[in-house]
Amino acid sequence: MKKYIALVFLFVASVSFAHLEGESAVIGDYKIELSTIPEELMIGVNSDVVISIENATSGERIRGAAFWARLSLNDTTVLSSSDFITNGFGSSGINYIFQKPGHYRLDITPALSNATATFHLRVLEEYKADSAPLYMAAAAAVFFIIGIAVGFIFSRRMGK
Repeated sequence: MKKYIALVFLFVASVSFAHLEGESAVIGDYKIELSTIPEELMIGVNSDVVISIENATSGERIRGAAFWARLSLNDTTVLSSSDFITNGFGSSGINYIFQKPGHYRLDITPALSNATATFHLRVLEEYKADSAPLYMAAAAAVFFIIGIAVGFIFSRRMGK
């Protein structure tokens, strides 16, 4: 019985933490997907912006796709290059350490396209957690209390 309870707890915990945030935009024949690591971008922290390029019709990732990227803050370009090429998995990363907080704009244009996908990135001065982790902590506390109560009941029954 203890194994069953442990397995249920592990399953619930793994589902809770398996969330990955991302955005996508379709421009012409391409679907551009973007995600960031860490999810909350902060100044002074080594960050990765991961860009994946797919065929908009088939959903297949495009290997070796060249694209141009421009990152700007308040219409001032902080990074611009046409040297990006997707790897064997159809993705490419931009590694960057943001120097100023604010709302950045990232423009992505595939090499064989005239259209540009625009994404907005929020960079914080320091990490400010949303209220979602409080809900997760409350749920964990409830499961913990229920687990202790069930364990206490079973241990008393086993003792009789």
